[in-house]
Amino acid sequence: MKTIVQLFGVALLAGAVLASASGTAHAKKNWCQYKAWDNAGNEIMGNATRKKESSACKVAKRRCVRRLERKQRKGKFGRSKGCLKVVEA
Repeated sequence: MKTIVQLFGVALLAGAVLASASGTAHAKKNWCQYKAWDNAGNEIMGNATRKKESSACKVAKRRCVRRLERKQRKGKFGRSKGCLKVVEA
């Protein structure tokens, strides 16, 4: 009788450990990236991850444009076409 109780206790403990180790499922996050290049080969990137892809792209573009304007204002970045979305093929 004692071994059956011990066996049941070990099985219950193992089940609890396995159930807690799996945790909760994480939501998929969407990723977006924008880049700007100048003629000298310098580049600026803006990345973002969000729940919705449209939100991620808005944030990434805003970050890229902000960094681009700052570098151009300081004279550390040449002429470019601006921030363009990076599309993976």
